[in-house]
Amino acid sequence: MSRKKHRTLKVSVLLILALILAGILSVLAISLNIRNIKAKEAAKQEEEDTIVETASAVDSQYTNKYYTIGYNPTSVNQAYFEELNDAVEAEDGLNTALSVVKCFVSEFYTWSNKDGGYDVGGMQYIFSEKQSDFESTVRNGFYEDLDLYLTQIGREHLQSVSAVNIISYEPETYAVALPADTSEMAEEEDREAEVLEMESYAVEVSWEYNRGYVDVSDFQNEAVFHVVNNNGRWEIGGIDEIGGDTDE
Repeated sequence: MSRKKHRTLKVSVLLILALILAGILSVLAISLNIRNIKAKEAAKQEEEDTIVETASAVDSQYTNKYYTIGYNPTSVNQAYFEELNDAVEAEDGLNTALSVVKCFVSEFYTWSNKDGGYDVGGMQYIFSEKQSDFESTVRNGFYEDLDLYLTQIGREHLQSVSAVNIISYEPETYAVALPADTSEMAEEEDREAEVLEMESYAVEVSWEYNRGYVDVSDFQNEAVFHVVNNNGRWEIGGIDEIGGDTDE
């Protein structure tokens, strides 16, 4: 075999070996890339599972068979809702009623987590059949100037409830007047408001504010709440201002 042919054969062998080596390296690179992709997918799935588990834990912490915590709750409201959860789970009527008041006050009188005058806090705690009338009343009352405050001061500078203090409570029978049927089709006798005598607790409380930039000196900070047992669900059937008239 001539020297030239020998050199050509040697180059061919080296080229083949180089191609084989390149192929092996490509396979290894692809395998490694696939392994990295699978590892990332597994890590992502684990992270998603953790998020779901955390969300479920949070959901169970701030919900029960009767109530769910309001939108964008403050730390005070969260603490009171945990008390409410415990009372509901224990089927403790008195402490459920007390916690309902604390949750309502900490949601309703706090503005620092509200989006507008339509965003009335604590509505779920109001007696079911009076919620519509109550919302209409407070949007033209306590919440009337909220939009102006949000524009001029900013939500982060508005007041929030920092504490609710139970002053006294006692069992009672409370008369709840249901809204009358004012439709044209209603019979005359149906247009009279129905009054229900209901098991209730009269709960007197006071509360304190983190004032922010708002002058809260004229804001309500005490009341008597009449919390009625509405088929096992404790709801606020009436609110009396101290030294004033009933709000509902």
